[in-house]
Amino acid sequence: MLGIKNRSESWRMSKLFIDNGGIKLANKLANRILGNAGYCSDSLIEYELFWTGFRDFCNEAKHKRTDKAFIDEVVSIYNENFEKLDEEIEKYNKSGKTKLRINEGKYKENYQINETSKGVFINNLFSTEIDLVIKAGKYILIGEFKDTQSFNAKSDYVLVHQLVRQYVMSRVLMDLIGKNDYIIIPFVVTERNVNNNSQIQLMQDLKWLIPENILSWSDVKNG
Repeated sequence: MLGIKNRSESWRMSKLFIDNGGIKLANKLANRILGNAGYCSDSLIEYELFWTGFRDFCNEAKHKRTDKAFIDEVVSIYNENFEKLDEEIEKYNKSGKTKLRINEGKYKENYQINETSKGVFINNLFSTEIDLVIKAGKYILIGEFKDTQSFNAKSDYVLVHQLVRQYVMSRVLMDLIGKNDYIIIPFVVTERNVNNNSQIQLMQDLKWLIPENILSWSDVKNG
């Protein structure tokens, strides 16, 4: 507008779905991402933009972030799924690849939950937003869209890195609502070459993200 490019990822993404028919675009995208990962689904899809699933679940179920029993349940689910995540990240950092900044903030043992960090951990899940989530049967596709910006990392969080935090939130939430068999499939949409980005490399090391599901904006628009 007025000859000024709007660099907001939220605006660009919203316009992409408005201009290209949201459900049609999401369906094409889901088929591509599932196919890349070796899956297929004939289920009707559902999608949401700017999804805060954990926060919305807590609101509906009347779970308070200060409820000790609820916090302990969520921490237990996290530990069942991600007990060795901090070790995996340390192992990655010793692999010679682009290092992740970790254990430099307020919580010196990032990705480990203790009595001191429980509340912050819940807040991390509560505030996690995912740009696009598509449900196709038992598959939950979680997508982060970037223009020229990089992925955020917040050293004062227990779950420091954006892409990891999104995956953790999605997995914990599925288990929390009894969808343990649901499969989480991350994807990234970006204008930049992110092959050497530390979060991308870690996600691939963890087998959570495959290179084929790193897409461009034109890939999304054109199917």
